[in-house]
Amino acid sequence: MLREKYILIVSLNTAIDRIIYLPNFQVATISRANKVVEQAGGKAINVARALVALGHKVLVIGFAGGLTGQQIREDLVNSHIPCSLISISGRSRNCYIFVDQALKQETVVNEPGPEITPQEFEKFTQELSRSLASAEMLICSGSLPKGVPFNSYQQFVELANKNSIPAIVDATGETLKLALQAKPYLIKPNHPEAEQLLDKKFSPLEALDAAREIYNSGVKLGLISLGDSGAVGVWDSGEIFLPAPKIEAINSVACGDAFLAGCASAILSGQSGVEIIRSAIAAGTANALVGGANITRSEFERIKKLC
Repeated sequence: MLREKYILIVSLNTAIDRIIYLPNFQVATISRANKVVEQAGGKAINVARALVALGHKVLVIGFAGGLTGQQIREDLVNSHIPCSLISISGRSRNCYIFVDQALKQETVVNEPGPEITPQEFEKFTQELSRSLASAEMLICSGSLPKGVPFNSYQQFVELANKNSIPAIVDATGETLKLALQAKPYLIKPNHPEAEQLLDKKFSPLEALDAAREIYNSGVKLGLISLGDSGAVGVWDSGEIFLPAPKIEAINSVACGDAFLAGCASAILSGQSGVEIIRSAIAAGTANALVGGANITRSEFERIKKLC
């Protein structure tokens, strides 16, 4: 019997996101929160959360350890996000997001992740190989914990390519540069990350030229997110700057991750370059109204009509 396909999502540095809402966040004083939301996070899990909301089957693989790891597993179960997380000796991290409701700004403090042993990483690579057998797409998103080689995403993309599975990477620095050498379907840098990748500064007006450079490196779609300004993309038959619709944003936590989920959804639907970018912007914009990758399909569809 054929197994149902899913999007395989690599989450090597899982976390509990503690989103703390404050009427006015000030340094060096006592603040009282209006609300605290705790949920399994890390960029990859945020992507998974948004994809499930958009109606896709996913499987999250990665690491989880300690009491935080137990909380991550429980939240994923409660959120209907299937996972296969390797147990580790270290403790999974917490990420603290302080939301200033007056200024509509976020301050993020991420704990360092655990150190992964060679034996734990070997167990993960075995799980990755098994899981790829039923995958229709591979997404590698987020930072690498200590002990995980910088070229891991590159190796994972190469493995996906061998299995004729499209791969998407959202990373930074050397991890992203190495992954790009493996020619994933696309990478998702924002403006500062693209500048770091290309080792040069460029203005938003020059972003299309930068996206063209990324496309020429061998990806199917050269893409740069410009936040609430929109995104640029270059592909084999065209290029575009697509502005984001103007909204009264409430919370930008995980907007980039929802943006990536929108890309993945459109790619699997066989949509054009323009539609991939439109779906990405719609998902990212929908998330700005709620935060935490807690989008809904109806809101995504409503905003997509505005893009």
